[in-house]
Formats: sequence, structure tokens, C-alpha cells
Amino acid sequence: VAGVLGQDSQLGTIYKGKYFWIWGDTFVPSKYIGNFAVSGATSELVDNGGMDPEIGIEYDYFVDSDGNSRSMIDPQGPGYVWFDWLMNVDDNGTEKLLAKYGRVNGYWLNDERGVAVFNDDTENFERYRDTPEWKSELTTMGHPFRGKVKDQEYYFATSEFRFSRVI
Repeated sequence: VAGVLGQDSQLGTIYKGKYFWIWGDTFVPSKYIGNFAVSGATSELVDNGGMDPEIGIEYDYFVDSDGNSRSMIDPQGPGYVWFDWLMNVDDNGTEKLLAKYGRVNGYWLNDERGVAVFNDDTENFERYRDTPEWKSELTTMGHPFRGKVKDQEYYFATSEFRFSRVI
């Protein structure tokens, strides 16, 4: 499906009534080595007609004009772009899908780290905020969660940083 031979580093969350899937690397034979700027797909929730997970998952990939799995974010420079986490946030009653991204070079060093937001119209992630203090991290792939401190709601992300509203 979508020309996919193999994928790794899967992330997922529920977004706008569907499962939303992201993979770090996707091997597409027609492109020789593949896509190294995250690939994505959605699938129906079981309650909405999706497959029983014991049988499998029917992915609806985001594809290019040739019908192959495509990049979900523009690399904007050399290297690989991967996501550390996905997070569905409530922005005044509107769901927003955020991702912590990293663009790494051939030596596995961070050239860029930040937060990207999914654009429903273009079906791509767009950089929202570069976060230079995250560049020194080797890896922080803890998944974010929503919490309250003294009646103030926060989204806690990674083991070191917190932010309230990022959109």
C-alpha cells in the first residue's frame, strides 16, 4: 500500500475522530532508499468501522502524485527529520495536532529542534517554533501529557520542559 516496503519509529494518537499515525523512516522502492522526513497515515476508529486490531490496521496513507507515501514536513535543510512525539491539544475548542521534531545530520547531531503544527488544509506539518535549547539533547522522547498546577493547565513535554499554550 502506498509503495511502502518498510517503516520504523511509529507514533500515533487520536485526532479529529481517527487514528493518526507517523513513522520516522519509510522505505519506498520506487524512490530507491525512501523518505526520511516522516510519513503519515490515518485509519478509522473501530467504533467508526475500522478493522479489528487483532486482524490488522487499514492505513489511509498521505501520498504524493505517484500514489507513494510522502513526507509530512519539509526538511528545510539537509539531514533527516523525525518526530519525538505527537500531541493532540485543545485550542479553545478546536483540536490541534502538534509534534516535536528534530532535523539531524549524518553524524546524528541536532541541526534543528522545535514544535510543528499539522495544517488540515495542506495535510502537512508546519514549523511553529524552533526551540534552540532542545538542540543539545541527545534524545528526549517522553510523551507529553496534560496536567494542572495550582488551577493552571499545562502541557508537559519531555522530562525537562513545560509549556502552556504553544498555539
